[in-house]
Amino acid sequence: MPIRPFSFLHASDLHLDRPPTGVEEVPEHLRPLFVDCAYRSAQRIFDAALAGPVDFVVLAGDVVDPDLAGPRGCVFLSEQAARLAAKNIRVYWAGGRADHADIWPPGLDLPANVHLFPRGQVGRFTHRRDNEPLAALVGLSRQDRKRIRPAEFVPEDDMPFTIAVCYGLAEGETLAGHGIHYWALGGEHERRNVGAAPLMAHYPGTPQGRRPREAGPRGCTSVQVDEQARVRQTFVSTDALRWLNERILVTPHTSRDQLERQLRERAAALWGAGLGPDALVHWSVAGSPWLAAKLRWSSLENDLLARLRNEFGSRRPALWSVAIEPHGDLEPPESWSEQESLLGEMLRSLKKLAASEEPPDLRVLLGERQSRGSLAGAAALDDPAERRRTFEDAALLAMDMLSHEESPK
Repeated sequence: MPIRPFSFLHASDLHLDRPPTGVEEVPEHLRPLFVDCAYRSAQRIFDAALAGPVDFVVLAGDVVDPDLAGPRGCVFLSEQAARLAAKNIRVYWAGGRADHADIWPPGLDLPANVHLFPRGQVGRFTHRRDNEPLAALVGLSRQDRKRIRPAEFVPEDDMPFTIAVCYGLAEGETLAGHGIHYWALGGEHERRNVGAAPLMAHYPGTPQGRRPREAGPRGCTSVQVDEQARVRQTFVSTDALRWLNERILVTPHTSRDQLERQLRERAAALWGAGLGPDALVHWSVAGSPWLAAKLRWSSLENDLLARLRNEFGSRRPALWSVAIEPHGDLEPPESWSEQESLLGEMLRSLKKLAASEEPPDLRVLLGERQSRGSLAGAAALDDPAERRRTFEDAALLAMDMLSHEESPK
């Protein structure tokens, strides 16, 4: 059967019920954005569908948990679907853990252009344009992220193109060879294709990052299908608030003033290049155990954060610095341990204690009252990993307290 070119929008993991996390201090001017960013990013999905033009929209799970989002989330989705209905754009929705059909409020009907795939068995819809079939959509709503069973999704023999819509874990080798032209997947927050060409199986990822590890642009996917059933994907940016992870590389002799200069220069470059939406940046500093100690134990992090926030945090778009933390390089250079100084002697002693097969029993240093409390368990240092972390922290504290303002030579 000949194929008529068509296009659709593929989105998943909207999580309207989840605000961002991982920020201890939210500035007042960004608080409304924190509250609304999930809705703003979702709005951009539906705006993109209307601007497309697209034939339909596919939602592949974890759109909204009605119990957590409350009336706002459900009403929002109904309103957005009604906007699409006015342009004759249908929505094909496979539920995930958060949004399976059984928990949708019974008093709030979705517009007729929204088609929900059932739970427990594969459902089938045929999408038509001018009464001519464009594609078959076979899908399943699921309440878990278990592995997808491809054999359940049987293509229609008399249809020119078949799209499988499902939430869960997928592997390329298991999806290939089942006659499905495009697997519209959901349940992962990272955008990626599964398997190798010619298999077309895709996770669009979440349209809005909510924590530091969900850094970088987020969005949905526009899918275009041509007369030969070839598929082309286009990323559509939708995030209203963007996480950035930036690494600053220094040397063991970098001073705090030089570090501040590097941070400010990098922040200026990010802002000058065009951030897009407002951004939250998490800085990591690598290459200097001395600066790692200062960031861990002194007021250096707070001082630098205050200056970066003052200069870049109130701009539009905002570049708000969330944290400045050491990245690796926590072991002091050997030359520091060889110094004939109080710092060198301290580092040598800590290194010897950390390497000892017999863990030191610090309970002998406790008074009679403390030896009977919870502190006694921590002082025993029985766990090797905990013992290593304890001596690492002690070395950092020693470097901070016993070094001068400039890094040791």
